[in-house]
Amino acid sequence: MHEKEVVSVKDENETLRIFFENIIKWSTLLLIFFLPILINPLSGQIFAIPKVIFLRLMSLIIFLSWLILISSGKSSFKRSFLDLPISLFLFFAGLSTIFSVHLHTAFYGEYMRYDGFLALLIYAFLYFVTVNFFRTSGDRKVLLVVLFASACIVAAFGIINHFYLGLFNYGSPIDLGRSGSLLGNSNYLGAYLALVVPLALVSMVYLKQINLPKWLVCLTFFLTSTSLVLTYTRASWLGITVGLLCLILINKESFFKSKRAIFLSLTIVILIVAIFFGANFLGQKNLSSLPFAGRLSSLFNLKGGSVLDRLFIWKTAVKIVPDYRLLGVGPDCFGLVYPRYLQPNWASVAVNAFTDNAHFNLLQVLVCQGIAGLLSYVWIFSLFFFVTWKKIIKMEKGSLRAISIGLLCACVAYFVNIQFSFTMVYVTPIFWIIMGLLVGLVQGGDVSESAYFKEFKLPEKKKLLQGFVVILTAVFLSIGINTGTKAFLADTFLGNAFRRIEKNDLSGELNQNLLVIKNDPYEERYWFYLGRTYLRAFEVTEEEGMLSSSIFSFEEAIKRNPLDILGYWGLARSYYLGGIILNESMFDKSISAIQNGLEVEPYSLNLWFELGEVYERKGLDEEAAKAYAKVLEIEKDNYKAKEKIRLIKERE
Repeated sequence: MHEKEVVSVKDENETLRIFFENIIKWSTLLLIFFLPILINPLSGQIFAIPKVIFLRLMSLIIFLSWLILISSGKSSFKRSFLDLPISLFLFFAGLSTIFSVHLHTAFYGEYMRYDGFLALLIYAFLYFVTVNFFRTSGDRKVLLVVLFASACIVAAFGIINHFYLGLFNYGSPIDLGRSGSLLGNSNYLGAYLALVVPLALVSMVYLKQINLPKWLVCLTFFLTSTSLVLTYTRASWLGITVGLLCLILINKESFFKSKRAIFLSLTIVILIVAIFFGANFLGQKNLSSLPFAGRLSSLFNLKGGSVLDRLFIWKTAVKIVPDYRLLGVGPDCFGLVYPRYLQPNWASVAVNAFTDNAHFNLLQVLVCQGIAGLLSYVWIFSLFFFVTWKKIIKMEKGSLRAISIGLLCACVAYFVNIQFSFTMVYVTPIFWIIMGLLVGLVQGGDVSESAYFKEFKLPEKKKLLQGFVVILTAVFLSIGINTGTKAFLADTFLGNAFRRIEKNDLSGELNQNLLVIKNDPYEERYWFYLGRTYLRAFEVTEEEGMLSSSIFSFEEAIKRNPLDILGYWGLARSYYLGGIILNESMFDKSISAIQNGLEVEPYSLNLWFELGEVYERKGLDEEAAKAYAKVLEIEKDNYKAKEKIRLIKERE
């Protein structure tokens, strides 16, 4: 009887292990599939919020499932050669967050980016999950199939978005037909495709060894490579090129002997040329005017365009480093300090010099996490690429080597891409999952199920511990679901408010913005939107209560983030309009709000122009002229400032 009870307990533990292991695996697969394609067309942030909420909730479910496994006495933790550098990087990132210029932004990330310390924790966590739970050939095959299936959907939308700009656009930034697809930004789409195309290419070259469905591999390669070309994202093109060179170098003895490899390489070239001439040549008078050729030729234009903008941003970002050497300004806090270091004539020198990231990943890490963070970050990736390259070189030919080559080329392409662009919370988690897949593969190859889990002896009060973990899991899961639901509702109400603006429904817009604040009162940008609505209502009704509510909302925005310039501008504008309509004494408060804002952003075009208007209303033409002159110092061709100065001179 006793032996039967022991067997029964063992069976129950095994069932429990398998159940939660499957939750971890399926949650990871769902994350890979839905993260790039999930959107909410009804929300304010159509792309960002749905993806970020989904990422956090799925990561929470995986974490809690793993915690239950640990408490049950069977846990998986496969150590890897990246454990120490990743842990060190997270340690310094944590210190950087604690001593950051703005704790909330450093932890959660900047509005619409969400690439703060919490995101870094999730990236590293997903790496460890993949190393531990995706170590059999079956696991890898399912993961790649899910990745390719999702990529096909994203790429198909990208192609449609290019040729039919009004379809599936949802307000994504499009320039020269550049598509953001379901990621909302052509740079995000390019980075995602740079991660998938090398995998698809290598799967085509080693079709027999990798043993994935042929139709899926071929379809993925065609759609993703076509969509990548149509993004006109130069950083991604460069990343793919380096990834292809990596493939050639690692197979230099056999690559040019493979007819399939040569055929696929020529296919890429022919595809680029065909799309170049077929999609863009009609109606164009010269090659430089074509989108593809124009994007390539712009790389050599140092007197204007985005290359000049990048150089300007890098030059400005370097100025930040001496003031925050050791730990940086805090994860994702780049945009909060960058404006203070702009040169006085920044708007005249570069068109798109104002930014919330460095457009150079290593420089971004240096500014945000300091020298300590950068050194640990470089350690992670130098060790990763060095060890995986050496391991793959020594591998025997076969499926493991083929998959390893594809994963390595994908990681190389993405890493090169972000050195000329930026990381994004929609794509980076998938990159870290692929890293974990490669590390687990080169370290252990195929591992049997029995070797997965090592049994740990727990105290006799194991049931008490299990009960505590179950309760803790329920609490955290409830909090996560509640927080995610409120964030989702807030963003949906914000989308409703934006649509009310289009319909000129001021009352409806105000009600929706109040619902936004009710669900998420911690985001400063939401308070700004509410204040802006109250301010428009005041302009229409001239009711003092509307003005008071506007002022209160902008003050709340400033309170939540004193480094966000929008709150100061809104507050100054409120007092300015209040001075015109109600009481001229409010002009002085407007000037005070502007001066506080200029301490945060010394060369703000909007604030200097606003200051000029306030001085004009006070009858101080000389001070107004100085403020408008400051606008021209920042942007020499500013027509409005020139006109204001001309009118002041006529009054003299």
